[in-house]
Amino acid sequence: MSRLIRSQKTSHTESIVFCKRCFTSFDDRRHTYKLSGMKALEQHKLICGTHKPILPVMPKDGDCVKFNAWGNTDRHPIVIYADFEALLPKKYEEKGGNTRIINNHEAMSYGFLVKASDDVPASLLKEHGIPTGPVIYRRNENKPHVAKHFLGKIVEVGKKIEKLLKTNVPMIMTEDEEKIFSECKECNLCKRAVEGVDKVRDHNHLTGKFRYTLCLGCNLKLQQPKFIPCYFHNLSNYDSH
Repeated sequence: MSRLIRSQKTSHTESIVFCKRCFTSFDDRRHTYKLSGMKALEQHKLICGTHKPILPVMPKDGDCVKFNAWGNTDRHPIVIYADFEALLPKKYEEKGGNTRIINNHEAMSYGFLVKASDDVPASLLKEHGIPTGPVIYRRNENKPHVAKHFLGKIVEVGKKIEKLLKTNVPMIMTEDEEKIFSECKECNLCKRAVEGVDKVRDHNHLTGKFRYTLCLGCNLKLQQPKFIPCYFHNLSNYDSH
């Protein structure tokens, strides 16, 4: 098996062995904290061998997956973008045989920006005291706790956005929009035929403007969001630490 599929797995020259049940591979390269080669494979079998084999089941002819999460197609009206910067004071500390700590990473400053979509009225942002420009905070002797301050500030802004999102301006429709609605025969999202009580008007709760002609199901899915996305620069790697 190794000769057959090793080139698909690695370009290293060391010997490599595979588990015949799940095709997990183990090479002969030495590792400080874990086994390698056949010893690693034997240890793996103790766990892998306890599971029953899996039988793939294919769908029947004609079965297909259809997109149904129409509530996720609407853009969130407000998001937050944030970033941290850190100082790296020098330090020397040995941990184990192969690890040396040479710097501490201390949060020095943060910045965030509340970004509203174009259809969120600026007057609403001002009314609820939501900052529309960059918010920058820097550490000093009197303000040492950058991360703690960030959490407090984000919660404060989040509560203001929560109140804003509860706004519900009554729908305002022009004659042209009423005509578009009356002549529409299918849901603007799922494209299903609509008529009678299943045909409803959808509007922007923050402005009162008419948006879509929808079926009742899609209209119920397009609820005002109950969370605020906060995107961090490099959070999946450095900044999360």
